[in-house]
Amino acid sequence: MSTQEKRNEIIRENIPLLIKELTGLPDDDENQRSCEQLALSIIRNHRNLSTNSHEVRRKIEGIQEKFEVDNQTEYAEQLGKLCEEIIQHPLCVEHYEVDVHWSLLDFLLTLTYNPTGALRRNKEKIERLLEEHEEIKQGECVESETDYWHKILQEDFIPIERFSNSSSELSSWSNDSQEDVSSCADEDIEWRHSQPIEITPFPPRGMENIKPPIKSFPFKKYDSSKAEERLLNTVQHSWWTKSIKKIQPHIESTNKEANFALEYYHHNNTTKSHRLREEPETATEYCLLREIFWMFQVPQTCKFFHVNNENITVRKNVTLTSTRAIAIVSMLEEHFLPYIRMMQDLRNFGKLIYASDDYTPPNTLEHYAASLELLLEPIWNDLLACERELLLQADCEINTVISLHHKLQPTFVKLAHLHNIHQQAIVSTRQLPAHIASVHLLAALVHCNRVAITSTEANLAMSLFLATVKVFLMIADTWWTEGRLDDWHNEFIIERIDEQPGQSIRVREYSKNKEKAFFVPTQISKMITENSFFQLLLEHSLEAGCTLNLLYEINRIGELRTACGAIEDKLYDVFIEDVLKYVRILQKQIVQAAREAKENDRLYTNGEETKNDDKKIETNGGGENVDVVDTAVGSAEFDNCYADDKILKKLTTNDDFLLLAFTMNMNLSDTEKGAGGDQYDAREANTMKNAEPTALAIFEQFEQSKHIFPLEEVVLNALSRILKTRIAFANTFVMRLYREEFDILKHLRNIRKIYLLEASDIMHQFYSKLFKQIEFGDEWANAFLLSTQLDDIICAKFLDMSSLFRIDINSAFRCKTVKVYEAVDELSLSYNLSTELGHMIKEQDLDAYNKVFRFLLKVKWGLTTLENLTFPRSHKRKIPYAPFEMVDLLMRRLEQLRFWMLFAMQSIHFHLMTHVLQSMGEQLDEKILKCTNLKEMVTVHRSYMNTVCEHCFLADNFSSLKLGVEQLLNLTYILRLEWNSCVKYIESNPNHPLAVVDVSESNDEDDYVTYSQIDAIELTYIRCHQYLANKLNNEVYIKHNSFLLGLSTAFNTSLPY
Repeated sequence: MSTQEKRNEIIRENIPLLIKELTGLPDDDENQRSCEQLALSIIRNHRNLSTNSHEVRRKIEGIQEKFEVDNQTEYAEQLGKLCEEIIQHPLCVEHYEVDVHWSLLDFLLTLTYNPTGALRRNKEKIERLLEEHEEIKQGECVESETDYWHKILQEDFIPIERFSNSSSELSSWSNDSQEDVSSCADEDIEWRHSQPIEITPFPPRGMENIKPPIKSFPFKKYDSSKAEERLLNTVQHSWWTKSIKKIQPHIESTNKEANFALEYYHHNNTTKSHRLREEPETATEYCLLREIFWMFQVPQTCKFFHVNNENITVRKNVTLTSTRAIAIVSMLEEHFLPYIRMMQDLRNFGKLIYASDDYTPPNTLEHYAASLELLLEPIWNDLLACERELLLQADCEINTVISLHHKLQPTFVKLAHLHNIHQQAIVSTRQLPAHIASVHLLAALVHCNRVAITSTEANLAMSLFLATVKVFLMIADTWWTEGRLDDWHNEFIIERIDEQPGQSIRVREYSKNKEKAFFVPTQISKMITENSFFQLLLEHSLEAGCTLNLLYEINRIGELRTACGAIEDKLYDVFIEDVLKYVRILQKQIVQAAREAKENDRLYTNGEETKNDDKKIETNGGGENVDVVDTAVGSAEFDNCYADDKILKKLTTNDDFLLLAFTMNMNLSDTEKGAGGDQYDAREANTMKNAEPTALAIFEQFEQSKHIFPLEEVVLNALSRILKTRIAFANTFVMRLYREEFDILKHLRNIRKIYLLEASDIMHQFYSKLFKQIEFGDEWANAFLLSTQLDDIICAKFLDMSSLFRIDINSAFRCKTVKVYEAVDELSLSYNLSTELGHMIKEQDLDAYNKVFRFLLKVKWGLTTLENLTFPRSHKRKIPYAPFEMVDLLMRRLEQLRFWMLFAMQSIHFHLMTHVLQSMGEQLDEKILKCTNLKEMVTVHRSYMNTVCEHCFLADNFSSLKLGVEQLLNLTYILRLEWNSCVKYIESNPNHPLAVVDVSESNDEDDYVTYSQIDAIELTYIRCHQYLANKLNNEVYIKHNSFLLGLSTAFNTSLPY
């Protein structure tokens, strides 16, 4: 059983006991089982951060203060002692979980309720428990002391050998463990008491020289007896092993300045000077050199240097024999002490990362610290080499401080560059969040490479960057290959959103946000956000995030790896290989350009010499009086040129470039060197390819050329090419899935058929029945019945669309109305989206579809209502020459108003169904087929929905047109009421010649003609029509919305005056 399983078993056993102790519930109670399930769920799913020890200690001190206020000082002290016992208990101190003792105390304090009151109520019980605790503690102390002395005595106990009749001829000695030895010792004691001891004064014959087997150890014990001798041999003076005391070495030399320091001091003391001067301490220059090397390694207080709490200073009164103290102090502080402090800063950073128990650094900082140590390794080697030369003193070489500084000057320059880069890259590591510290580190390294003025500094910064960025690229590579964003230290530029299902991502905060109480220094935030590498990686993460999350959720990430060969290798390995390849190409181009320049200079020099010779020949009269030496030289040059021509004629190639290269390299002295260098580059390239390059290897590759390369551009181009290649493969794979397997176009057509009423033949049955139910006041607001009706109507024609749509009711209270244009607002239609469709069609898209769906239902209702207005039956069979009464005139006016409104509603309906929905739906299908990635597909679909909402007057900038259409719908409802009243009056008027009712029936209704509202309705419609005409005209000719041109023309050419 593993440790985790044992731990879970202990938790399951103790949870019921804890709940029973706290609640007092019996075992058969249902609440006991519910509490156990809740506790197990909290332990299994909830993850807390580390317990704040300061907060727990403040709680303990608060309870102690309460006890002291209540005059219970002894209990306050006893509480502090018990807490200290828990804190210092070996089980808690040696536990593998950090701060387990503080977590235990926090748990106990959380369970407490009114401790002062409980102390008063249970004072006798608490005192009895404290007494028992003291007795147990004393007993454990006695037992532990007895066991201790028992083990001490057993260590020196030598068991006596017992002879038996065993047939084994092996020795009785064995290499058993200490436990077997102790058990054997106990048995020997019992046997010695029971039987007399047989002492054999001499070993058996023939076994005198046999020794017992000795256990071999894998290590060698340190012999401290020769430590002092080794120290004296290594260190020149014995005073180093004792203490720092005044040593005044005297240099035997004919030069009077050899002991200048002491001579100067004695001279000043003999003169009549009132200034008190301390006698300087002098040492040899060899001692100073050794101390300088030691200060780089392990800084300690010594002869020339003083170390006080990480602060290194030069002692003011220590000097060499040949110079004053002020001179040597000035030289050390200017030429050595800055570099010693630089080395100390870099060493302290390594201790912060690797040797700190209270701080867990991000992986990026750990890789940076490791790369920094690798780049410091050549510096250490240079220091050790100089120290080795100093110890050997080959050929009686004279070593001075000045010569040492001259030897180490290149090393010091490199150390200064490295320290400068470190100072800019590391800023407030502990105070900043992990993602800020990590990204700022990478951004600062890129910035250091950009502003570097020497090739060494630029190469150091870029080699550190390439080695440190491995963490980010490994996270991205895991994301690509396995679909998981494994960012356990919260240092990547994006993060998972735990509140949303799946692996939704968002960009981390890198700038100040007062709403979230997140503060970052402006300088750090600016460096991060303006960094080119950060922008590239952020763009890639946002572009690839949607695709990778989709493939991870539908478990198709493995198929992507199989189908795309571009992501088989690790991202970091491919990236480093490309960068180094581009750098080698640049280096070869520089070498080639240098060779061409050298060849051009040589040709130019030869041409000038030829011109000078021609002038000399002309001066001497056409070559008759040429000097013998010149003739010899000319003939020699001619012979060389003739030999070169003969070699060129023997070549069988016709390649002009090959001939040119052969000619250029014939007289070069470094041909063999160049060939050797090319072979070395090839070997190094193969080595880099087989083994993962480190920061030191990358730096050495960069240092092969002393020119400053555009490394930032090379890195960004290489990374961009790799990421774009991977994204292109992934997008092609996802697009093939959406088009062939998921059939996205079919789902979009299904949605448009229902939401946008493209299948008007089947949707007419649904909304006609729905309108009648609403107007008759039936109980229609039942989501299940409405969904069933819609599904039955859809399945009658489209069997593959079964159970895809569902209707929901937003508010049942507001559905209790007979006005259709108000009741429709509470309908909500939903589509059964799969996981892959959910990544393209979001909730906000469905909300936009629902808004268009409800608006179209209102327009359909208005048009259907105007078309279904019933004329009075008397108008269908008029009597010739019948009198024309006032009610007939009102009916004619209503008919004319109906015609006007019907024309307006038909114009709006034609604009929506033809110019908006039908044409734009076809365009959407064409654009979806041309999409290259999921993000583009989502953008195209969302743009389509936004355009549909704008053209249907549902956007905010078209709210005035939407208000005009709603006024038309409201006026339609009023017109229907007026129409029905007029028809009813005509058919029920007994004085009318064609009345359909009996004369004997009584008419209790008021006179319709007297109370008719036809004038107000006509005036309202005229104003509404003019309002819509003016708004449409402004949208077309002022705001240039040309899609409203046809609707504007229809309204402006049919004004009802």
